[in-house]
Amino acid sequence: MKKMTKKTTKHKKTTTKKVARKIIDAEKQWGMKLDRLLDEWKSHIHEQIKLHEKILNGKHSVKTLINETVKMEKKFIDKVRKI
Repeated sequence: MKKMTKKTTKHKKTTTKKVARKIIDAEKQWGMKLDRLLDEWKSHIHEQIKLHEKILNGKHSVKTLINETVKMEKKFIDKVRKI
């Protein structure tokens, strides 16, 4: 069995710290991406609610609903792809 010298022990500790730091940074990055995704989704839902309220109040037709929904979905998908 090989004896561990101070040099190898120190090397293992610094390597472990580097790996741990990379993992923590990746978790933070994914957390921020998730937050942005949830914010976009929330605003998307609010836009849909406003559009449906206009239709219920008789301000827009069903044809307008379909066209606007398609536009909103494309816009939402583009924003999510950028995240």
